[in-house]
Amino acid sequence: MKEPDEFDFPAAHSMDTSWFGMDDKGNIGEFTSGEAGAMPLKAALNSNNWHPGACPIYLDDLLTERDERMFSYNYGRRPIHEIEDRLTQDVWRDCLVWLSSTQVLEEWQSDPSQLIVKKDHKKYRNELDNILKPLNCSSPVVILNIASAQVIRDLTRQKKISRAWINFWPEIWRFGIYEYRHDHKYENWIAGPYVLQHRPENALNVKHLPEEIQVQLAKVEFVGLQFEAGDPIQPFEHLECTCWGGQWVDSIGDVHDL
Repeated sequence: MKEPDEFDFPAAHSMDTSWFGMDDKGNIGEFTSGEAGAMPLKAALNSNNWHPGACPIYLDDLLTERDERMFSYNYGRRPIHEIEDRLTQDVWRDCLVWLSSTQVLEEWQSDPSQLIVKKDHKKYRNELDNILKPLNCSSPVVILNIASAQVIRDLTRQKKISRAWINFWPEIWRFGIYEYRHDHKYENWIAGPYVLQHRPENALNVKHLPEEIQVQLAKVEFVGLQFEAGDPIQPFEHLECTCWGGQWVDSIGDVHDL
């Protein structure tokens, strides 16, 4: 998550970004602007298609006790140890892995090549230096850019990995965040309301985040609104905003000039 003053706001044709805000209960929403959607001037922006590594959310608290069905793998939804032998030749990308100890992390950092079977070392040699990214969590959790299915399976059996999420590119709602998008009726035309696309099963509250993120999110608070109601939200009605066009549509359909 980045501070607004780190960015030059897009001008002229489009914005095409995502930003975060919170309701008056402290629940968090991500708003994807598309071409024409409004954006609060003080909003914290999405960083490279947001994932939990973009800000220090405590994944262990959010995910470890969640329903096992959310862990999606290449070939269906099932625990990693049940993946058939024929699939262990694959090299997977974007793996979210919970480690049994920091010692395992240290071993990987000292020799990342162990995450790729030897026959693939040459093919992926240019990626090995940046193969893993530890997250700022209460227990060792890492994102692996690449990893052999066979290695992940073996490490799971050795109990060096407690769980793994293969092809990790999660929808934002999986982490307790309400997902809003600019209403497609107004796309490429005018800044209309945002509509709820997905509500989380277990909402993440701002009080569970580090203080610096709480401070940033508090700058975009929709006072009097609750995301759980599912109503369309027009940021211009609540906050000082910007958009690439010269007009915006309020929540009842009336057009206003900037």
